[in-house]
Amino acid sequence: AGRRSSPDCPYRRPQKRDNREDEITLQHFFKLTTHGRNILAACMASEAPLNITKVSFGSGRVGEETNLADVHELIHYIADGTVGERRHENDRLYLSVQYTNDAKHAAVGTFILSEYIVYAMNPDTGQEQDFIYGTLGDYGQSVPACNPNFPSGIWDFPMTLVVSDEINVVVSAPAGLVTYNDLYAMLNIIGTYCLDITIPTTGWVSSTEGGEECNFAVDIPNDRITEKQIPNLTFLPSSLSAAVACGMCQTVQTIPGALRVYAKTVPAVPLQGSLTLSGHMGSGTEIEDSGIFALPTASAAQLGGIKIGDGLTAADDGTTSVAKATDEDIEDMLGEIYPPNDN
Repeated sequence: AGRRSSPDCPYRRPQKRDNREDEITLQHFFKLTTHGRNILAACMASEAPLNITKVSFGSGRVGEETNLADVHELIHYIADGTVGERRHENDRLYLSVQYTNDAKHAAVGTFILSEYIVYAMNPDTGQEQDFIYGTLGDYGQSVPACNPNFPSGIWDFPMTLVVSDEINVVVSAPAGLVTYNDLYAMLNIIGTYCLDITIPTTGWVSSTEGGEECNFAVDIPNDRITEKQIPNLTFLPSSLSAAVACGMCQTVQTIPGALRVYAKTVPAVPLQGSLTLSGHMGSGTEIEDSGIFALPTASAAQLGGIKIGDGLTAADDGTTSVAKATDEDIEDMLGEIYPPNDN
C-alpha cells in the first residue's frame, strides 16, 4: 500500500541489513488544484458542505517543474477508486483514497499506479470539478490485475489538508456593514477628498470670528470648496513649528469657493498643509440617483423630508413653526367678511 513518509525523504531505497531488505516507503505528493481552492471558497461563502464525489487513478507522470495545482485531469486514466476516510479535527481535514484490484475492476489489467485526482462538487455551478491532484513521481506502484485465486490488494493514499496553519485570517463584520465598493461610491458622491493647501503671509484681515485668541483671518480660494463641506486641516512637518509660532487656530471654516483660516498673528512664512473635505457637495440629486441613500419625501403615510413653504418657518436648530394668525388678525378678517351692522 502507498504510504506517506517524511517530505525530506520521498523514497527510501532498500538497504542490506543482516541479509534482509528494509521496507520500501513511497511518498505521494498532492495539492489542492486551483479549481479545488475555488470549491473551498464557494463552500465557505455559501455555507455549503464539501461534497467529495469520486477519485480516479491513472498511470501518467507530470513534469518535474509542473505545479500540481494546475493539473486538472489525469495524464493517463485507468480506473475509478473509492474515497475512504473523511474526517476533520480542528483545522485539519483527513482524507484517504483507495484503489482495490477486486472483481469490480476485473477488466483492468496490470498497470503502474502513479497519479490520482479527487473530485468534488462546486456549489456555485453545481458541476463536478477536480479538487486534489496527487502523484507518486518517479516511483509508481505496480498494480496487478484482478485474480480470483488471490486476495484483493488495497492501495491506500492518506492525505491531510491544513485549513489554517501559520497564516490565520479572521474577517468579521457586524450586520449591515457596507462593502468597499459601496463605501467608495458613497464617498465620491458626498465629495470626500484631500487638497494641498498653502496658507499665505498676505491677505490677512482682522477678525474675531475664530475666537478670542484668533485675531486674524485669511481666505484661501479653491473652486472645489463649498460651505456644506466639513474641513479638517493638518500641517506638514516642515510647517508645524511656524504654525505654532503664529498661533494658528484649530478652527477653520468652509465658505463658497474658499477655506477661511484663523491665527493669533500673521505667519512669517507660507505654511503647507493638507485639507481633507467631507460632506455633500451638491443639491442631493446624485445621492438619489445612486440608490445608496436618499431621504424620502414626506407624505401622510411616509416619514421623510420636507421643504419650508409659505406659512411655515424654521429656526436655526431646525425647529419648524406655523405662522398662525393672532386673535386681532382673526377679528379683522371676520370684520371684512361680516361688516358690523350700524343699525
